[in-house]
Amino acid sequence: MSETKSAMPVDTSYTSFDEILYTLYLFTKSDFKTIMFPVTTFALSLAEKGSWSRVPIVATWVWFELLGFNTANQTAGASPDEDALNKPWRPVPAKRITLENAKTLRHFTKNAGTAFLYCFMEFGATLVADGTSTLTLNQTCGIVGSVIIICTTIHAQDFCDVDGDKASGRSTFPIAYPETSRVTMLTLPFLWSLVICVFSTAHFGVLAALVASSIWISYRFYLIRNIPADRTSYLYYNIWLCLVHVTLGFMNVDAGLARVPAVLDFARQALKL
Repeated sequence: MSETKSAMPVDTSYTSFDEILYTLYLFTKSDFKTIMFPVTTFALSLAEKGSWSRVPIVATWVWFELLGFNTANQTAGASPDEDALNKPWRPVPAKRITLENAKTLRHFTKNAGTAFLYCFMEFGATLVADGTSTLTLNQTCGIVGSVIIICTTIHAQDFCDVDGDKASGRSTFPIAYPETSRVTMLTLPFLWSLVICVFSTAHFGVLAALVASSIWISYRFYLIRNIPADRTSYLYYNIWLCLVHVTLGFMNVDAGLARVPAVLDFARQALKL
């Protein structure tokens, strides 16, 4: 199955940063009065320690959730054709973004939403485990690292469900971009494992297991492409993800930053060979 590309022409003048932000805003424009403002106001009113300084954070959170929902809604089924008649200013009918790129955005927001769910669970669990109300820099960076890794690799769970998702009309990252999704699983687990090795003070044996498991799942996801194999690969992915969280638990930002010059020097020497 080859990756599809939309034939819809797109105005290339919409590629500056402010235009990209405006395009994202247009995905959510019609729901500002029905969801964005009411939910933000409700949350601030209900919060016992709410303050004006929290408004941007709360509003951003609500808007991001709304963006994920609306990109899914506006790229599904006949929605683009309906919007061309009823809401032609929306990004897809207005040709500010192709339908395929809008679907890519949808997949990203889905992964990011899953990653942030992990983030809040990890944040709360760490506070409970530590018996404190604040996190240290190392703890915060460990959770941020977890969010980034999950956001960029969690589509590993979708490969084994491709047949069922197609039958139900769902569009996941492996369905929309079969080759790109495989390439990300070939490269990202290994690269993230190397980054963790720089910033983690976990035992060498645990770090070695992390890197070895990343190589194993990268090999499997990229070269063994069938549903039974993908189910097994996803099992190995979860083992690797457990090792990721164990090693992130030994996050040491200062030690990692001290190692960076030596790592860069080693990389330069390796490139000369």
